[in-house]
Amino acid sequence: MNGIGDTQQQVIRTTVWSGFLGPNDIEGLIEDLRLEAPELEEAALWAAVNAEMAEKAKAERGWPATTDCDRLDAAFEALPGARVLALHNAGFTLADGHADAAAALAQEPPGTYVGYCFYHAQDIARALAAEPLLIAFDHVAGAVPDKIAVGARVVAELKASGLTPVWPGDPARRIALEGFTWRRRFVEGEALWG
Repeated sequence: MNGIGDTQQQVIRTTVWSGFLGPNDIEGLIEDLRLEAPELEEAALWAAVNAEMAEKAKAERGWPATTDCDRLDAAFEALPGARVLALHNAGFTLADGHADAAAALAQEPPGTYVGYCFYHAQDIARALAAEPLLIAFDHVAGAVPDKIAVGARVVAELKASGLTPVWPGDPARRIALEGFTWRRRFVEGEALWG
């Protein structure tokens, strides 16, 4: 096979534009793609990744000084002060996110957090497709009123950071960031493209 397929191109695009991929992570992405489809040529994968990285680096120059992702970062950095663990890019699915949160909570002294929130890779892919970014949340130990309280804390911090969360107060529904534009910059010092 001389090129790469649409599926691999979409994985590369989503991964690069998510902003969580640095130059040191590219080799792992290439290895993962080749494990799934060994017939793919490594050179074609590298070319596709480098093209996406260069396109993203060029786009970043036109982004506003503060992006929605910067606002999200500010909210997530503030949430531990409200005793809520906040995780970025937590796995690929809701189940992965809850598992990642459980693992992170296990590293903390009991009582450090009353709840947690996260978004996962599929949420990022939807946000990159101009859909709302969804934030999952839960309590550490408690009943429905405790989960609602955690959701309210997350909503308050998102609002304080300049975002527009939509949540009807239903503990079974995730918080939606309507109108969220996914623009996460390369980590400073790691952008080797463009």
